[in-house]
Amino acid sequence: MLSGMSRDQFRKYGKEAVDYIADYYENISKRPVTPAVEPGYLRKKIPHEAPQKGEPWEKIMEDFDKWIMPGMTHWQHPQFHAYFPLGSSFPSLLASFIGDGASCPAFTELEPIMLHWFGKMMGLPKEFLPLTEGGNGGGVIQASASDCTFVCLLAARHQKIEALKKESPYSERGLLLSKLRAYISKKYYSKG
Repeated sequence: MLSGMSRDQFRKYGKEAVDYIADYYENISKRPVTPAVEPGYLRKKIPHEAPQKGEPWEKIMEDFDKWIMPGMTHWQHPQFHAYFPLGSSFPSLLASFIGDGASCPAFTELEPIMLHWFGKMMGLPKEFLPLTEGGNGGGVIQASASDCTFVCLLAARHQKIEALKKESPYSERGLLLSKLRAYISKKYYSKG
């Protein structure tokens, strides 16, 4: 048994959680799109010290509805048109649920296969596909747009440092790093 909950409780509460999510999406259009709370509202509602014992599932869900949901921006709401859509669907939610509960090397094996499929669907040249004989393609599926942006910045930084090292092989990486700059818009937004 994993600590904190029996298998029977896990089955019961897991089904309740799935029902909660399904009901949420079914009724999302009845909710306000954005929260009507002030920043910092939650700090006044939640105890300042962590509880010494876990609370019953029913109390956790009651608190979630009472304190967390009022502070939510509902990105999947039909009237939400800001930023970008979340990659949220029932299949992706179930995949996350299973993946989080059964983390294993097989998922690492699955990732390049999925990337290969996506690359083929997008019509990428064979050299960009991870499972092509002699190809140099590859990648990692990121959890969010913010993660994708961060990884792209890291890759660009690495590529530029390698190019600068070829021009000036005796320069230290730290010195080269100090010369790099990233420019972003004032309207830049990162969820992460």
